[in-house]
Amino acid sequence: MGPKIKDYFFSFLSIAVNIGCNLVMVPLYVKYFGTINYGVWIIINTILQYLMLANFGLPTALTTIATNSSNPEDVIEVFRKSLNIMVSIASVLLGIIALLYFGRILPFEFFFGKTAQTQFYGTVLFLTIAFYLLRAPFQLGSSVFLILGKVALSKKYEIVNNLIIPASFVVTYYYKGNISFYSVCWSVLLVISSIVMYLHSRAYLFKTHQVKIASSTVKYPQIMKISMGYFAISMGALLVWNTDNLVIVNFLKVSDVTSYSLTFRIFTAFFSVLFTLNAILMPFYGKFNSNKDYDSIQKNFKNSLLLMTIIAGPLCLFIFLFSKEIFLIWTNNPVLYLGSNIFLFFGLYTIVLSCINSISVLLSALKKVRLLVIATFTEGIANLILSILLIRKFGVIGVSIGTLLGSLISLTLLCVFFKKEVGIPVKIPFGLLFRNVIMLTLTIILVFLTSFTFFNILIKGLAFLIFSLIYLAVNSKDIFSIIKIRNGKFA
Repeated sequence: MGPKIKDYFFSFLSIAVNIGCNLVMVPLYVKYFGTINYGVWIIINTILQYLMLANFGLPTALTTIATNSSNPEDVIEVFRKSLNIMVSIASVLLGIIALLYFGRILPFEFFFGKTAQTQFYGTVLFLTIAFYLLRAPFQLGSSVFLILGKVALSKKYEIVNNLIIPASFVVTYYYKGNISFYSVCWSVLLVISSIVMYLHSRAYLFKTHQVKIASSTVKYPQIMKISMGYFAISMGALLVWNTDNLVIVNFLKVSDVTSYSLTFRIFTAFFSVLFTLNAILMPFYGKFNSNKDYDSIQKNFKNSLLLMTIIAGPLCLFIFLFSKEIFLIWTNNPVLYLGSNIFLFFGLYTIVLSCINSISVLLSALKKVRLLVIATFTEGIANLILSILLIRKFGVIGVSIGTLLGSLISLTLLCVFFKKEVGIPVKIPFGLLFRNVIMLTLTIILVFLTSFTFFNILIKGLAFLIFSLIYLAVNSKDIFSIIKIRNGKFA
């Protein structure tokens, strides 16, 4: 049994709300707080992403252990023990960070540069971190919903959390607050939402697991062993996703972080669409594997890669062609526009990343964490080195080139690992990937040779429409094979 239609509905509704909030709120942030303060807020969120490593991969470990187990008691036991570990980690980290802050040991100049407001920005950072650590243990509730197949419930809470963003800004604007006021308002509302989600998921878990089948054999070392693998993956992913802003602020200036972040944020909205498709499949991959239903794994895996490529391909070309129009309509600030080339590199990165995500989700569900650790760390280190080298020559665009090249290295490694060590009769559909890559490459070469990005909107729109139709025609056979709905579920 696969994901239900309502799971997809609420997943995409969550994405739509997230994209809508970003489209509306980011220009308002820049206008209200200013370019520098918004850049600081981006850096604070970057640091917060690193701190999220404090969960040590426990949510993913919880999902993996529970979905691959045939004993319902394991679900309750791993939930209890994961919660105990999370509370312990959050408490220790909160104490350490408080000591560093009040002892004035943290080097805030490294994060925000040396300005008159550096200490103020440090206070905002401390408050944001403190509130995150307060809510971190309660966020395990989302994993419980995924384990029980209640994807829609998990996504409803995501929608609430996304709506907290504009709600916090409205309150801040009404009371004429600064970035510190906004940080506290946003953080407090997220803490409340996380507590409610935790209580809801806990009640649901114990309600559905009242019958004791057998005593659980899950131990703390088992949980930590699996979670540390995901922790290593997260560390590598952070090198990829969250070092760019720190590289830029140290080699260029804070205002460049704003320009880069605004450009990248356009793509992160679409990353969310692609990642959600795969995130829904992860618990089902685990169940298929425990039942040795490899045909279902192969079918869903191929379909996920197909969806990734047919969405990401046209998306890449569309954003490249209309980058200037999209950016100016969104921000109304031509000074922050970095040119169409950076949009092209990020568009290509979107395609590569979508393939990486499809393969990674399956490997993760199969508990092949070691392979992901190697690929992710290799990508992260390559991305960091290439970004530092290329930013000196090409400026901010060099960072996007480094990100793309690093992802290509990671994808190559994952394909090699998958073929040699996956251990089940499931294959990567290389033919599907190659034909779409060739198709997109030829189109981009044509666009460059004809300078389509300088044409008017109608001509660019016609070019995009023709490409999209050809792209769909090339994949028509595979597309028709997945446009089937049986018993309210995607075939």
